[in-house]
Amino acid sequence: MRVKILRLTTRALGVTAVAATAVTITGLGLAPALAAPSAVIPVPCSTPALTGAMSTAPSGSVLLLTPGCTYILDEALPTISRTLIITGPATFERSFADKTPDFSILTIASGGQVVLNHVSFVNGDSSEDGVNGGAIYNRRGAHLTVNGGTFSNDAASHEGGAIFNCGTLHVNGAFFTHDSAEFGGAIGNENTVSVTLSNFSHNEATDGGGLYVDGPARVDLSSFFGDNNATYGGATYVSFHTLTLTNSQLNGNRATFGAASYNWRGQLNLAGDTFDSNGGSGDHEGGAIYNLDQLSLAGSTLAGNSATDGGGVYNADVATLSFDKIETNTAATDGGGIYNADELTVSDSNFHNNHAGHDGGGIDNQEFLTITGSQLAHNVAGLAGGGIDNQDSTTISKTSIDENTPDNCAPPGSVAGCIG
Repeated sequence: MRVKILRLTTRALGVTAVAATAVTITGLGLAPALAAPSAVIPVPCSTPALTGAMSTAPSGSVLLLTPGCTYILDEALPTISRTLIITGPATFERSFADKTPDFSILTIASGGQVVLNHVSFVNGDSSEDGVNGGAIYNRRGAHLTVNGGTFSNDAASHEGGAIFNCGTLHVNGAFFTHDSAEFGGAIGNENTVSVTLSNFSHNEATDGGGLYVDGPARVDLSSFFGDNNATYGGATYVSFHTLTLTNSQLNGNRATFGAASYNWRGQLNLAGDTFDSNGGSGDHEGGAIYNLDQLSLAGSTLAGNSATDGGGVYNADVATLSFDKIETNTAATDGGGIYNADELTVSDSNFHNNHAGHDGGGIDNQEFLTITGSQLAHNVAGLAGGGIDNQDSTTISKTSIDENTPDNCAPPGSVAGCIG
């Protein structure tokens, strides 16, 4: 195919497009010289035209896809190992025709630096070809920025139903829905990822229905809603690394353990987040959060979550809560607000209207609990410990535990300073 190349001018792209391109490249940390792409290449609404342009475009080019076009693919797109900006709005769709082979739609190799602007990926499937990354496989040494676009009905047999990342990945304003994998229904991360202003809905995995983290990860101003589903971590799963999740909403997710978030041997930092209506009858432990290593929860709200034990949080290691609201969570058995099986420190937080079928309407403590400057009120337990059920060591200071049912603390006298 003969590729038509347009030199970059404000007449060719428009002033707004030039500015957007410069910002995108700056965000990737590329050399300032690349702020002016080497070529701008319009791509007709034709799959051969697309594959030809991706194969032959000079490094640093902008590929302008035909707005609204769906490029139907019966094989993977050419692997990219250079700098390209691909701009929609347009869709890359693995064909739904019978006997279409399985493949990742796009692979970015080491040295590749790719920006995708408003490009959607549909029906990627790496079940046989490459195993990981149903829509995109971002390899080690590669850099990918995703701005906008929808990832839907993508699947991987192992990790990253939509995107598998071994390099550096930035996702801004994208939507992930009905993607699936064993690890990371939407995104599987093995290196470095940041996600902002993005939405995850109805994704599914064994570990991490929305996001699986096995490398440093940051998520901000995003939402996980509408039944992301997993065995462990309906929305997010952390493995041996750090996930910092801020100013986000995790609502209506499902899992057997940690309906919204599951932390396995990692650091889970949560700040300014809302966890609402996660869990349900199928959630055994941790209606919102299950922690098995280091958890920091600050300035967040957990409301309306439910599980068998730990309606809001099930803590099995070290957890610190500060300036949080733990309200209207429900445990069928113990720990309506929190079930603590190890070490829990709470400061400046409120536990209101939580309910446990058996013990610990507000908190069920099995090990070490310290509470400072907090309030536990109007929590209910079916048997004992409406505010706190304490089976080991609880220390409180400057804390009000009052108007809980059938009592404030149990067994009687087990919490110094708690009356009734």
